[in-house]
Amino acid sequence: MLIGGFFSISPTLCNSSSQPATDCTEEDSLVYEDVAEDVEDEECLQGLPKLTVSLPGFTTTTYNASADFCERVNYDISVDFPKRSIAHSDAVTKWLVEKIEDSGNMDGELPPMNAIYINYARRTNAGWRYEGDIHNRQRICKFAADVYFAIVKGDYGLNEMEIPSSLFSTLCLSAYVKNSRFVTYQQFKHDYRGGAHGYYTERLISFDHVHGQEIDYKYLFRDGCMEAILALLKEEAKQSPNYQKWEPDIDEYACVKDENDKPTGLHRLPQPGLSEEGVVFSFQPYAISCFAAGTFHFTIPYNRLRPYLTDRAKWCLNMK
Repeated sequence: MLIGGFFSISPTLCNSSSQPATDCTEEDSLVYEDVAEDVEDEECLQGLPKLTVSLPGFTTTTYNASADFCERVNYDISVDFPKRSIAHSDAVTKWLVEKIEDSGNMDGELPPMNAIYINYARRTNAGWRYEGDIHNRQRICKFAADVYFAIVKGDYGLNEMEIPSSLFSTLCLSAYVKNSRFVTYQQFKHDYRGGAHGYYTERLISFDHVHGQEIDYKYLFRDGCMEAILALLKEEAKQSPNYQKWEPDIDEYACVKDENDKPTGLHRLPQPGLSEEGVVFSFQPYAISCFAAGTFHFTIPYNRLRPYLTDRAKWCLNMK
């Protein structure tokens, strides 16, 4: 579960109510706190995704590799791919490939790759795109590792002595909710490139597999209701013990400022994800508090959001 700041291993998400769900135990919340104190420990973090239980209809594909130019550079990926027997499995798989591509293409221009990287194509902007068989899950995962290693080569060269410390990247995409209209994944990504600690992100991402659309803020909410949703979010967040402990500054994050650091009157929120209880907004480390506070996950129940939902969102959530 995702518990007020830390990535845990149970497949159920806690809501933001001050009364936790029955399976949100103190023991659960301590699982990740113990390893979060030492997040440069690669072995601790690599163990987390493997403990996640896959939903029925999904199979977990893992790929673990070290760079051919340095054994200290490692990449680990774990993805719950849908079985081909479930409805719209190809649409979900293509969307997952896009998420895998995005996870490895955030570092700008990549150096030229060798011809052995078949089924890869350069994007119109910086980065690479997978164009191979979407049912070859191992090849998809290898693609992600290849891109990561290419980035490291570009940053540090081929001389192993130039690499400052052990480097690694971990990506986990775990199926979390699946119904006849949408699928939601837990996305966990962690990178370590030296120093006291690395950096990780964790959030829920959702996909309308019937229409082939990623579910974002525009998909869910009508225009002009950002301030109302922000008010609901803060109201729900203040019920969370993690909010009470750290008192994060949601208003500072939400306020969009111009180049002179002046408020524009516009607001922003993280990309929403759909749980069974409501819409989840995940604030990453440093976004609204210090790194030690971890990731904040706040849930607004669906019934409170009904006045602001688009017709498309009501269909997706099967609201009458």
